[in-house]
Amino acid sequence: MNTVPSLPGTPLAARAVRYVRACETEPVANHSFRSYLFAVLLAGHEGLRPAADFDPDLLFFACVLHDLGTSPAAGGTQRFEVDGADLAAGFLAGSGVGARGVDQVWEAIALHASPGIAERRGALAYLTRRGIGIDFGPGLGVHQRRPGAGDPRPLPPAADGHRADRRDRPPCRARPAERAPLQHRRRAGARARPGRAPDDPGAGGADLAVGRVKWRAASGRTDEPQQRPVQQVITRQDIVPALISEWSAIDALLTSLAPPQWAMPTSLPGWSVHDTVAHLIGTESALAGQAPPPSGADIRDLPHVRNDIGAANEQWVQGLRGESDDAMLGRFRAVTATRRAALEAMSAAEFDAPSWTPAGPGTYGRFMRIRVFDCWMHEQDVRDAVGLPGHGDGPCAAVALSEVADALGYIVGKRAAAPPGSTVTIELTGPEHVTWHVLVDGRARLVDALPGPPTAAVRLTSHLFSRLAGGRVPAADHLAEITLDGDQDLGRRVALALPFTI
Repeated sequence: MNTVPSLPGTPLAARAVRYVRACETEPVANHSFRSYLFAVLLAGHEGLRPAADFDPDLLFFACVLHDLGTSPAAGGTQRFEVDGADLAAGFLAGSGVGARGVDQVWEAIALHASPGIAERRGALAYLTRRGIGIDFGPGLGVHQRRPGAGDPRPLPPAADGHRADRRDRPPCRARPAERAPLQHRRRAGARARPGRAPDDPGAGGADLAVGRVKWRAASGRTDEPQQRPVQQVITRQDIVPALISEWSAIDALLTSLAPPQWAMPTSLPGWSVHDTVAHLIGTESALAGQAPPPSGADIRDLPHVRNDIGAANEQWVQGLRGESDDAMLGRFRAVTATRRAALEAMSAAEFDAPSWTPAGPGTYGRFMRIRVFDCWMHEQDVRDAVGLPGHGDGPCAAVALSEVADALGYIVGKRAAAPPGSTVTIELTGPEHVTWHVLVDGRARLVDALPGPPTAAVRLTSHLFSRLAGGRVPAADHLAEITLDGDQDLGRRVALALPFTI
């Protein structure tokens, strides 16, 4: 009887396991881990040799990452196998795996639900599909002999049926390296021989666009797509200084406020300036490991508390309501100093590690970019409330608006229902000047250029854009401040669809 294998112990394998656990439910994650164990047992049973007939590391990644397409991290507008393959490819490419290995894993995952095809694409695709399939059947004893592998009962509907309502969810608002798309294009008429990677010399050649970075295969092709996806790179050297600078800007603003201004209402339901500062203190305090002070308020009954994140925010708002303005400023300075020290001491690997974020599974870096967005938006909330406009452009505004930019495909394609083949340009006319282009060709996405004039163009100030995107003001009340060119109906729908944050 074969010995039951174990999961690899390499650092990248451990990262993959953490990523899967962050993205998937426990039953689905355990199914993915067991699929790998079955694939290894099957390889031994059929005489397939690791390293000689297949790469054991790639088999692990193909099996363990194969169901990412059923998770909230997936966009939901493609087949779930392709969504999962794209997510896995982004994770591996961002972790330093070579283009050939990334492509082999992409193919194995994309074909894992395609009987009769995966079996003809080499040992890796074959073992991946069979290992996954065995876990749905009687198995080879792993369920009984490896208790930690999880419950052998059928997967819940979210995984077993790959539910159609997954497509009704908004996609995560950003695409970090772990979630970047991979597109596999083969030369017309080219055909790879079974068992060879598509980018293997002599296999026909392929281009790989992994993590929005062009990869050229060994065949030497150099043709580029007309409209390339816009690269949204999240780096520690950009995000951490922007966040520290934003905290300094908020500190200066709060220092300038008179006591009556702290009590002024903001555009956020139920929150004054004091409450908005309490929220900022609370989020950074929670990230520093501190618990909220007791409040005694029945938070769930408040009309503006709509979800768990809102309830967590409100714990701090209610708990700090009795603090003086000076005490609040002192708290803000203390916690941001603590957080600054932690961020500056953090390694690049820790910054890029998988993490929960308010937008779904991502990286810690993505979480910190959301913190820049959140802090800058709340600075603008305070400025609007007290009548002190400012800090609407510069590095902090640019980072904050880049967080919104990653949602433009969803806003244009899903919320505004832009038709296939249409294009939309959104131009911010100042104080921060930015122009974005969205192309709708199956999935609406941000691109660096359009093939011609846009179907619709929407022009507005960056301040109004941020207020609309953050749901601070009703879009219908500000249409007169927005310039629309081209298809007026589509442009109006895009303008009305801009509010998207939770």
